[in-house]
Amino acid sequence: MRLLIIILLMSIKCFAQEFEGGFIKVKGIGGTPPYLFSLDGGAYQTKDTFFNVQPGVHIINTKDVNNCIKTSNCTMYNTLSMSVLRNTTSSVTFKAIGGKPPYYFSKNSTSNWILNKTKWSGLNQLRQYIFRVKDSLGYIYYITVTL
Repeated sequence: MRLLIIILLMSIKCFAQEFEGGFIKVKGIGGTPPYLFSLDGGAYQTKDTFFNVQPGVHIINTKDVNNCIKTSNCTMYNTLSMSVLRNTTSSVTFKAIGGKPPYYFSKNSTSNWILNKTKWSGLNQLRQYIFRVKDSLGYIYYITVTL
């Protein structure tokens, strides 16, 4: 039976505070279990999760009991965020940081996304706006701005 590898979960945001960086969870399918897993040419391990994974392209090897090896690449992206580049009395300009392009932006909406719209004009003073950025992986970051 052919050995396959599935990247189940990759996240740079961690749900436990005991480690920094991201994690990658892998699942072997086919071949002959039990499986061993290796990240970036490191030693094989029985655990299917790698912690403290930094952003970048990583090579994951899955090996079965017959020494059949399946290799897969995965990319860990930086956490998505957004910064204000310029803020005037009636406009604001943003820059998306991290995540995976392309970026979609919205103003006071969770459903009306506009590709690469980083400058918003015609805004009212003393009003609060919620701007969101969404990357191609679906991660969303928001920032509140009052002019």
